Amino acid sequence: MAEHEKRLWRQTLVHHPRGLVVTTAAAVGVGVSLGRNATEAVWLWLVGMVGVALIRGLLYLLCRADLRREDGRSHWRVWARWHDAGVILAGLQWATLAWWGVPHYQGVDRFTILIVLAALAGGATANLAPSRLVGKLFILLVLLPACWQLGHLGDTPNLVFAVLGAIFAWVMVSGHESTYRVLRQIVALDLEKEALVVALSARSDEAMQANAELERRVADRTRALLYKTQHDTLTRLLNRRGMTEAHRRVDGREGDAWVLAQVSLDHFKRINETLGHEWGDLLLRAVARRLLSQLERLAPRCEGRPPVVCRWGGDEFMLSLLWRQPLPDQVLEAMEGVRQALAEPYTVKGRSLTVGVSLGFSARLWRPEDTLNAAVQQAELALTEAKRSGRGRTVEATLTLQMLHTRRNCLMEALRTATRDDSLTLVFQPIVSARSGRPEAYEALLRWRCAGMGPISPVEFIPLAEDSGQICAIGHWVLTQACQQASRWLADPDTGRPPPKVAVNTSLKQLLQADFAAEVRQALQQAGLPPQRLVIEVTESVFNEGDIDRVLATLLALRQSGVEVHVDDFGTGYSSLSRLREFPLTAVKVDKSFVLAGDERSLAVIEGTVLIARRFGLRVIAEGVETAEQAAALAALGVDELQGYHFGRPAPGGPLAAPAVSVSAPA
Repeated sequence: MAEHEKRLWRQTLVHHPRGLVVTTAAAVGVGVSLGRNATEAVWLWLVGMVGVALIRGLLYLLCRADLRREDGRSHWRVWARWHDAGVILAGLQWATLAWWGVPHYQGVDRFTILIVLAALAGGATANLAPSRLVGKLFILLVLLPACWQLGHLGDTPNLVFAVLGAIFAWVMVSGHESTYRVLRQIVALDLEKEALVVALSARSDEAMQANAELERRVADRTRALLYKTQHDTLTRLLNRRGMTEAHRRVDGREGDAWVLAQVSLDHFKRINETLGHEWGDLLLRAVARRLLSQLERLAPRCEGRPPVVCRWGGDEFMLSLLWRQPLPDQVLEAMEGVRQALAEPYTVKGRSLTVGVSLGFSARLWRPEDTLNAAVQQAELALTEAKRSGRGRTVEATLTLQMLHTRRNCLMEALRTATRDDSLTLVFQPIVSARSGRPEAYEALLRWRCAGMGPISPVEFIPLAEDSGQICAIGHWVLTQACQQASRWLADPDTGRPPPKVAVNTSLKQLLQADFAAEVRQALQQAGLPPQRLVIEVTESVFNEGDIDRVLATLLALRQSGVEVHVDDFGTGYSSLSRLREFPLTAVKVDKSFVLAGDERSLAVIEGTVLIARRFGLRVIAEGVETAEQAAALAALGVDELQGYHFGRPAPGGPLAAPAVSVSAPA
């Protein structure tokens, strides 16, 4: 401990000349600056400061001479106290200047005093760092009297400066303490290093053994760190970096097939949400163990080059293997076997857990120049297709799939400008009364002619718009155009019936927008279309529990505005009788698959839908009507409105392009 303090004392003397010069220069600078307004007190203070500086300089020389003596003759502790007293005396003189000068001077002179005091406090943070108590006391003596006097001046600017000065004092004291601790640690490390050098010099054999032990520990630590950087901590499988390193060491042969497969757990998030992350982690470990057991089954086909498996991230795993000249269908069968094995129920803490599995893989002839990134892209493409086509599937990255992927990317890019390049158009199909046969509404149907690729079916481009995030912009365009088109439709001159309504299909993502109801009202207002002539068609996906509150609020706002809300494709999605009661619906549209089938079961579904709709006060619309016989049968079942090619094909302009012709009511 004594050596510790002595080292710090040496550091104090190292910084002392610099601090002494700065303090003296600052005192002279203050005297010169205040010379034009100096009083006798200032000159006395300056003489006192110079005198103290000379005394401190003499003390410094005596302290340095004492440190050069042998330890038995040195009285460094005594000299250290004298040195500290000199520092405190200098601090008191600066405190005197602050106490008297701050209220006495104004303007530039006062500002000069404050700047000098702040600079001295900042310098003391480093120069007096070895002196733990004296350094802090010096900082407080320099700053606090000035802050006190500024506070007593009473006006707002000085009060602000007083508070800032107090904060500055706290920061400087804290900084001094931090610097002191760092310096003390450095001294401690120096002492430890010197002790180690002495010990190593005295015992060379022990030093060699210690060095060997150290090297062994470093090697072990290096291996441990390498393991951690290349392995997943949860499953103990390789991670992405480990997979990359393993690929560099792969030694394939001519005729080998390199198979890279990516495995994803379907809806794994639900496990974490319902049971908790602990159960999710346990399930991931169980999946990893089963995946390893599957690779052991595949290992004989790799002829001594064991497969490599890693946790790619989250709930995704990657496996790589070299297969010696497999038959065309062997790889697909093997990957499907892996997927099915992983999809079998797991027993975790005595509880059975089941999770879906999707798998995408690429298989190519081994070439040394092939990169892991290129193969991963192919496997990810196949996995994306497996998920897009319904999950729980095994898909290979074929040339056809790559071409489809390229086409999808081109179409998704073209969709970004579709609302601005006149490639989108609307056509309208009539929805007629089952009793009178007269058009009650026209459904707006979107058509797209992509530049360079021709007409694109809505079945293809609508999901792409959903995936690319363009569906809201396109939906807004459709809503605006449909309202403007419908505003030009005229009433029936013969019967005086009002113009037909316009029905617009709406995506769930549009309904989830907080301002969608306002968007609809704005479109109606701009087109001059009454709300009662607009129908918003939604699918049964709006009944999804995860979004039901937000969707319900939007639909309620639409109904309050007078807009009708119909459920499209009823019977094919999230069917729920309670939702028909809770949601502000006006009609349900039976999916055309039931109409086109025409069998007893399909008709029973339609009949049941009519009965349920009547109970809830809803109208029933049937789409896909292509013959007079279908129309008659549906009317007999009590369907209110009909839609299909029998009554008219989609055409631009709606009733403007082809004036509404009354179709005879079904017999």
